[in-house]
Amino acid sequence: MRIEFEITKKCNDVCPSCGMGAQSLQAGRSLPDAQLDHLLAEFADVGLPSVAITGGEPFVAMRALLRFMSQARGIVEISKLTTNGIWGSRLWTGSPASSTTW
Repeated sequence: MRIEFEITKKCNDVCPSCGMGAQSLQAGRSLPDAQLDHLLAEFADVGLPSVAITGGEPFVAMRALLRFMSQARGIVEISKLTTNGIWGSRLWTGSPASSTTW
């Protein structure tokens, strides 16, 4: 069993047929730390084996993404991370150690 959740609704792209219901960087919201902590505790309580992280674009919520991934280690496997690949393009100005994106 796997749960899929959106870490953010924010996205850096404007795909006209977005199936994720993503919103602009300005309009979208990301899950706050307290909510992510609550989800992780719930995942641990039910013994959930794996999660899939989606968005929006998860990498625009870099700090929250890295924090969740770090805290999830040993609790739940992150089996899937859905991205539009902006982190691998010449448009990316952030770094994995930074919360800066564009």
